[in-house]
Amino acid sequence: MDRDTLRFMRERFNAEIEHAERMIEFIEKYRFVLKDVTDTRSDDEIMEEQKQMHLRLIENYSRYLSALDKNLA
Repeated sequence: MDRDTLRFMRERFNAEIEHAERMIEFIEKYRFVLKDVTDTRSDDEIMEEQKQMHLRLIENYSRYLSALDKNLA
């Protein structure tokens, strides 16, 4: 890949990380829960699951950024 593509990917991954961080803050601040009406889990369980999902996204995109940085160096 050329350097411009790598830079674009880096910007995109950073934006995804920022979005995931904002979503975690939103979930915590507003106790935001999106669930099916048949879901019997507590709101706290679902909130924790959603936060963990966003933390995994942050971890994965951070790993991608690390690989990109090696290619940009």
